[in-house]
Amino acid sequence: MQIDEFKSALVASIAMLIVSLFLAYMRLNDTPVFETFFESSLFYLPTAILISYAAYLKLRRPAPSS
Repeated sequence: MQIDEFKSALVASIAMLIVSLFLAYMRLNDTPVFETFFESSLFYLPTAILISYAAYLKLRRPAPSS
């Protein structure tokens, strides 16, 4: 069984987005779970990277076949 890289990146992006949105909601309600820098570096930055990577995989051009 072959694993599709785009599908894996999409699932990881969705999972991280759910966690990030929950943490952002908690922070907006004045009940932060983690310190701001820790939360940003552990959740928000990797979420942005994963979403960017999934978009890259979706939009990249296929390699020319010889």
